[in-house]
Amino acid sequence: MIRQLNPDQVKKLQSTFYSRDDVVQVGRELLGKVLCTDLAGGVTRLVITETEAYAGEGDRLWIEDHKIVIDDAMNTSGPRVGVDYAGEDALRPYRFIAAATALDSLSSGAQ
Repeated sequence: MIRQLNPDQVKKLQSTFYSRDDVVQVGRELLGKVLCTDLAGGVTRLVITETEAYAGEGDRLWIEDHKIVIDDAMNTSGPRVGVDYAGEDALRPYRFIAAATALDSLSSGAQ
């Protein structure tokens, strides 16, 4: 189930969201957030459906919380991609993916 609240409740995530010690929780909570860019005079917003890590302080992009909640039952996790240098840590399930059915519900206007 996906729930989306009133757009008036949208807020830009603060640095404290990212600076928590539990990176696994941060990764999970990024699912359903909205990645925003303001490039070439136009704002683009995309719902985050897969996460590994984020470090964009000072970038011209941000993530907004549109209060979209994707239930854990609609998510999968697995090993990260392209981090073989991390040895055994590369196999940890730190990659989070929202199920395609979750996105279908969102695009159809389900709340």
